[in-house]
Amino acid sequence: MTVFMTEVGYALPTAANEFCEQYPNSSLCKNSLTDCSTCHAGPPNLNDYGKCVQPKLAGDFNGSIANAILASEDEDCDQDGVSNYDEIMAGFLPGDKNSTPSGGNGSSSNQEEPRGTCEERNGESNWNICGYDYNFTYKRMVRDFCGKAPSYTQVKNFASLSDSAKEARLHQELDACMDSEYWLGKDGFVWQLAHPKIRPLQTLKSGENFGQIPLGDYDDDFHLFMYYQLNGRDVRGLLQAQHFALRQEVNGQTEYVPVEHVQIHPQAKGVVLAISAVFRDRQQLVQIDKRAGMLSTMWNATFNTMFTSIPRTAAAHAMRSYLDIDIAKSEGLIKPNDPSFELIDHDNKGIKDPACAFCHEVLDPASYAFTKYNGLSFNIPFDIEVDVDGIFDPENDEVGINIPAIIPDGLVDAFVEKSKLLMPGMYKERRMEIIAEQNAATEPDLINTPEKGFLFGQPVANLIEWAEVAANSDDFVMSVVKDYW
Repeated sequence: MTVFMTEVGYALPTAANEFCEQYPNSSLCKNSLTDCSTCHAGPPNLNDYGKCVQPKLAGDFNGSIANAILASEDEDCDQDGVSNYDEIMAGFLPGDKNSTPSGGNGSSSNQEEPRGTCEERNGESNWNICGYDYNFTYKRMVRDFCGKAPSYTQVKNFASLSDSAKEARLHQELDACMDSEYWLGKDGFVWQLAHPKIRPLQTLKSGENFGQIPLGDYDDDFHLFMYYQLNGRDVRGLLQAQHFALRQEVNGQTEYVPVEHVQIHPQAKGVVLAISAVFRDRQQLVQIDKRAGMLSTMWNATFNTMFTSIPRTAAAHAMRSYLDIDIAKSEGLIKPNDPSFELIDHDNKGIKDPACAFCHEVLDPASYAFTKYNGLSFNIPFDIEVDVDGIFDPENDEVGINIPAIIPDGLVDAFVEKSKLLMPGMYKERRMEIIAEQNAATEPDLINTPEKGFLFGQPVANLIEWAEVAANSDDFVMSVVKDYW
């Protein structure tokens, strides 16, 4: 509920905040904010509830919206037979007549009354309506965990067993399904759960099945995701892992094993191949103690941070993917709990404009922890030889960035860390300093961007702490459950 139209039109997210101040226990107020559909039929158009509230606004919007909401409680704005208050507290939309608790005039109240006794209904349907239905559970389990419907013979054989034998068979076949390639393998069910989080784009892929512009090998991300979904592992490792994983086949079955470093893929191309030699032929460049699972991979940095100075997209994507919080929908807008916090426009993007600041007061401090993880920005000091011929040419293996031979091997790591060398996908303590020099004309205050920020209003010193707060939140737990169900 982000826009109310008075005599002057404003985008006012405070409406969503005020609504949930009045009804904090309503399920409409997920993460302390409701969404636009509570009052709007597609902003700026108001639905029936918004039209009831609007005439009660008096003068200053911010000062009158709460009273206007309260004054509308006893009305039935959508004419579905249930008051606005009762619908809101039951988690239904007071401006949509098709969203109503049982007892109103909406569609959910016109359900046919159950016929006969439980036993009679069982006889009609062949399902156990009154208790636990082993036969139904069997069919659902095979579909969900094996990826195909059971055969007629399987169903008949299962139905002929005693209840105790059925329970044992359920566990037995579930174990078998979860050892199958449908569950474990590449492009299987669990693998596909990661698609909206990783957002694979084959055009930009390096390694196996490389694309036209290879920027990163997202198979590494899928392997780490799979590792923490299987064998009872702590799923919080998705955000906290300081290792990677490899996919391998053992006795005909796919397994995922942890590794400290991912060596360059034999089919690596483009940027990944070009920079790997500087990093001991590795394709994941972030040093171990700076890793935060899926948040610090090469693919995440190059695809979500890209060329931006302050990685707002990387932070927003992480919150949407792993916490089920979408700032674009006014979710999770919990401001920093430090009264001294001040929103500063470090990259000169106009974020302090009143229409923007409401979200950026949360998004920007959530983004600061990502600022030392480089996307696609390059900075090559003069004393490094660069071969740029065909750097994006998948057919050309003769690409690379080479440290001069005068630098001993033992000094390479120190050189990479301390110099102004900046390459895609790497963690760089001096990243903001280097980018500030590059963008001095357009982003003059960039050098002052902090690494310390806030998540859920709590202070976080860096991405490691950001990941810890996120992984131990209820939002993360709920998001993981929703991935499956």
